[in-house]
Amino acid sequence: MLLKAAEEGDLDEVMSLSCQPTVDLNEQDKSGFSALHYAVKNRRVAVVTFLLEQPTIDPNIQDYKGSTPLHLACHISDKNPFSESGQQAQHTICGILIQNPRINLNVKDKKGRTPLIISIQSRDIQIFTLLMEHRPDTYLSDNDGCNVFHHACKLGLKYFVEKLIESGVNIEAKDKYGARPVHYVARNNNIDLLIYLKSLGAQLNVPDDSGQTPHSISNDN
Repeated sequence: MLLKAAEEGDLDEVMSLSCQPTVDLNEQDKSGFSALHYAVKNRRVAVVTFLLEQPTIDPNIQDYKGSTPLHLACHISDKNPFSESGQQAQHTICGILIQNPRINLNVKDKKGRTPLIISIQSRDIQIFTLLMEHRPDTYLSDNDGCNVFHHACKLGLKYFVEKLIESGVNIEAKDKYGARPVHYVARNNNIDLLIYLKSLGAQLNVPDDSGQTPHSISNDN
């Protein structure tokens, strides 16, 4: 009942159920979704706000994919574009979660992705900026050894690249295959970004574990 009420945004029902001693606010269904997951996914701002005010709620609870409510809030899919009001609600929820002192910004899902990596994959500047204002760990890597800078370079997102550089990321960090961010830029034949990284000291002749250098990759393209 609680999960359904949270999903539908029925604040009165959620409040009523939360007062019952037998109701577990951290109850999870077969997918691992909790009431907070459902409220976040369906952009129920009032329910999210109420649940986070409850001392027994676990704001970092993970579903079976390892996603916390913050992971869900940071995810925007091109396949399911929001209306302007829906996007505004999602940004509001992100702000509520990120500013909550109990939220861990650095939890990884089962693919090793942090909310910051998700925000970059979603290409959402507002969510990315909100996260960066609260100083998440930009050195954490996913299961492939890629950190946020790898992902920003892989997607060719210069704004994100510039902001991450301003925060002090290591532009020469290697993934588990020995590839550095500049390798990803070269693979995508992004000449402007390649020149930019080179100007910052990125090495174009250092090979990855397969022996490929950014320079050789760029020439092949």
